[in-house]
Amino acid sequence: MLLKDIESKAIRIIEEALSYSTNEIKKEHNLESDLHMDKLDIVEIIMDLEEEFNIDISDEEMEEFSTVQSIINCVESKIE
Repeated sequence: MLLKDIESKAIRIIEEALSYSTNEIKKEHNLESDLHMDKLDIVEIIMDLEEEFNIDISDEEMEEFSTVQSIINCVESKIE
């Protein structure tokens, strides 16, 4: 799977989970301050990503997420 495809799918999952329109979410957005996500939102998105990409993301990894890009990086590292 191409990195661009992973990025696009991950962003789409985040948009759908948060009910954002397509192309509203950017890689540099901060999860808490820009997207107003709480821990429950993040857990929900992680579960969706794990299902979509057939990967496992640990609680420790999840704690490191601060931006959309940090989530994408984690997913990419699991697939490569």
